[in-house]
Amino acid sequence: MMIEKFRPDYIVVDCSFGKRKTGQVCENFFDDPRIPVTRIILSSRTKDIGEYCSKDVFGWIRRPFTIQQLRDCIHGSLN
Repeated sequence: MMIEKFRPDYIVVDCSFGKRKTGQVCENFFDDPRIPVTRIILSSRTKDIGEYCSKDVFGWIRRPFTIQQLRDCIHGSLN
């Protein structure tokens, strides 16, 4: 619903939905023409995200995270 009025630069997807649902959420964002450049950041407790999305994602961040960690991820300085 929010995408109707707001075009996000980044989308954080929580992987706790499970692999199938997380993949579906990612595919819906990738296929949505209202989002011209889809930059998805996956969030999970572990970095085992290879099977979550069939398309490339922008990044990954360990959950729970802070706003500063999210900024670091976006700017490519998260370790």
